[in-house]
Amino acid sequence: LDLILGDVERLRSQIGNVLRAAQIDGPFGLKTNLEETELYAYLEDHLAARRLGLERMQSGVRLELAPSAPVWVRLDRALFRQALDNLLDNAVKYARPDAGGVHI
Repeated sequence: LDLILGDVERLRSQIGNVLRAAQIDGPFGLKTNLEETELYAYLEDHLAARRLGLERMQSGVRLELAPSAPVWVRLDRALFRQALDNLLDNAVKYARPDAGGVHI
């Protein structure tokens, strides 16, 4: 069930990516919604939601988030999630099994 839910989330994200790409080419361009966000908490929540699916992409790869002091940023959560998902997917996909994990 966790694997299925992870796949559903990944597909939902890909559909969102396609829709946002279509907005860029549209007549009004891409609209952003910047929000004050505590970056470490955002990364923790996002990794918690994606960890199982990402770690199953390649067995033996672990995701590790290094501790950090609070850092506040203004970002568009949907666009940031899109970029983060692409980076995480590639990091896991191309990680060397002997590297011990993906460190964020």
